[in-house]
Amino acid sequence: MKKVICSLLTILILINSAFVICYADSESFVTKAVNAVKSKIDIPENYSEFNSKVTVEPGTHYAYLTWYGDDDEFNSGGQINVTVDDKFRILSFSRYFYGEFTGNYKLSKYTSKYAEESAKEFVSVACPEFYPHTKLVEQEYSVHRNFEPYEFTFVRYENGLPCYDNYITVTVDASN
Repeated sequence: MKKVICSLLTILILINSAFVICYADSESFVTKAVNAVKSKIDIPENYSEFNSKVTVEPGTHYAYLTWYGDDDEFNSGGQINVTVDDKFRILSFSRYFYGEFTGNYKLSKYTSKYAEESAKEFVSVACPEFYPHTKLVEQEYSVHRNFEPYEFTFVRYENGLPCYDNYITVTVDASN
């Protein structure tokens, strides 16, 4: 009987230590992912609430990172969502600003050329691994109103051929 109890306790201890190792590995991955994101993208100081989720798929890990922030005198509040793979590359980024839509129908402050340059600059910093292998899909823009965003698509090219199912989409707010 003592051997059975000792065997069960040994098995429970091994299972518990395996869980602790997996949890520590997950925490280390999230910490490295956060550091990789913060080295490329500025997260405002007022975005102090943070949540993360890690998923493991065959051959890779993904970290889903979310920061929330309230308005303060220097920064607007909102939410930032980032997905990072196991090579610490940013796969998706979105930023949502809190506040009410006021229906400003004035013309956009920025031209499509300025928005395009902003999109290129952002992608070159946020996705330096992918950006050199992409080309911007040329689009014609009509006059934009202050509430309509500009949207740009960067398609990956390999050996001079476009891979239309592999792309980066960047949306630039027309008002800021």
